[in-house]
Amino acid sequence: MLAELLTKLIQTKFTGLDVLTTVPPSAVSRIFQPVQYLSRMVSIQSNLSWESALLFRTKLSGGQKRIRSRFAKAKNVANLFQLKEENKVRGKRILLLDDIYDSGATVNEICRVLKSKGAHYIGVVTLAKTGFDQYGLS
Repeated sequence: MLAELLTKLIQTKFTGLDVLTTVPPSAVSRIFQPVQYLSRMVSIQSNLSWESALLFRTKLSGGQKRIRSRFAKAKNVANLFQLKEENKVRGKRILLLDDIYDSGATVNEICRVLKSKGAHYIGVVTLAKTGFDQYGLS
């Protein structure tokens, strides 16, 4: 059901997309990766090409959820992501799917990488948003 809702949202709010990708999972030992599964289902339902391995993490990093400062969150993910194949993004319209939006540090870093490699457009969809800004954390 969630995949159907995501597909409808994407088809309504985004046009002319070339590629769907996801934030690489931080817990690679987890057997079931829900965002990966949803991306595969959305790709099937929308006929949007899902590049599951477009991005990779350059190193292990501490989890974002325990960090309470916007600056520290950005520092934690700085230079954390790279592309496997640059030609897959140059001139493309990309949709990035993630599970949780907190401070925006992770998606901002990934968007920086995608833009630096020539992405024409980047849309972002997340499944949930935390109350990071609501509680006055900076």
